[in-house]
Amino acid sequence: MTDESEQTSFKPVVWVGSSRKDLRKFPDAVQDHIGYALFVAQQGGKHRDAKPLTGFEGAG
Repeated sequence: MTDESEQTSFKPVVWVGSSRKDLRKFPDAVQDHIGYALFVAQQGGKHRDAKPLTGFEGAG
């Protein structure tokens, strides 16, 4: 059994439009890389390869 203090709360991934289906078209290695980056983001972190969008107010 897991102690409550050991459980981590994850933010949900919100897939927009066909983004999830589109991701599945990439090679497995790319899916793994993006999947790990999403996992880091769900924990409130920022993956080392993540970059802010430019040209959008409030991005980054």
